[in-house]
Amino acid sequence: VDGGAVEMAVATCVAWSGKPAGLITWSEHPNVGRVSQLFEVNANDTETLKSQYWMVPTFENHGRNLTCRVRHPAMTADVEMTITLNIKYQPKVTLTGYQNDWFVGKEGTLTCAADANPAVTEYTWS
Repeated sequence: VDGGAVEMAVATCVAWSGKPAGLITWSEHPNVGRVSQLFEVNANDTETLKSQYWMVPTFENHGRNLTCRVRHPAMTADVEMTITLNIKYQPKVTLTGYQNDWFVGKEGTLTCAADANPAVTEYTWS
């Protein structure tokens, strides 16, 4: 949710039960967030790394991709998972058509458009 200046965790990536722990990296363009990581030693002596991607969710970041990448010496290739950010935001309304040159008896057209997530489903003129 576009909440102004409130930072929140928008994604979590976990590399479970490795020995040693896996390495987690994030890629997002533009890089607008920060990463926090929590390392745990499990009862069976394996290691788990939990990584969170934190950012201030804004409408500009809606639809951007965020990729978590896990690397471990026992794997032949990195494992990646990509999500698309689905950030809810209030309508951004634009009104077009008025050119400051309307006259009585002439036709004119006004167009109202709104960009929002979820999408606007109803427009009311008053």
